Amino acid sequence: MGNLAIRSFETTRLTVGPDQLFAESMFSDAFNVEERGTVLGRIYDHWLAAGEPTENSFLLPSVAHFKPRRITSRAEGRMVLAVELDGDGLPVAGEVGDEVIFGMRHPFGGFTLASLRDCSQRREPLYFRISLQLDSVDFDFARLLLPSVDDCDRISRIDVAHRFIGERMRGSKSGVAL
Repeated sequence: MGNLAIRSFETTRLTVGPDQLFAESMFSDAFNVEERGTVLGRIYDHWLAAGEPTENSFLLPSVAHFKPRRITSRAEGRMVLAVELDGDGLPVAGEVGDEVIFGMRHPFGGFTLASLRDCSQRREPLYFRISLQLDSVDFDFARLLLPSVDDCDRISRIDVAHRFIGERMRGSKSGVAL
């Protein structure tokens, strides 16, 4: 695993009606321990390899060189969302219905939107452990946001990768997974 720092910035607890979200951003040492050998660890290492270390910094990978789905299985690739950003760092397109992920139809779309903005402004990865209760179903998962740049060194895409922790869905009668 690489050693680029993933900084912690906050703990978030949100409630929307009966639904709840608890998200804790984690430091890089926790990421290195918890994600070693997982799909998130492999994607992060691919991101590091696609970038360019310099004497005092790290040049972010270009969208042309960072392709996380090249190193994932088909099932793992479905847990990676590529979010295209406009010149102001706002999401303009995703591979899944945009309104479902960070729009008004998702009760915690504001958290996802804020995470995308923070990742874009900081120009560095973000890593969260998230517990979510949605429609009486509990989800525990890790989320990794990885920025990449266009030819003008502007953050133009953030890949958002997820990994379920423990049971995929507790409380589900259907047994359907995300």
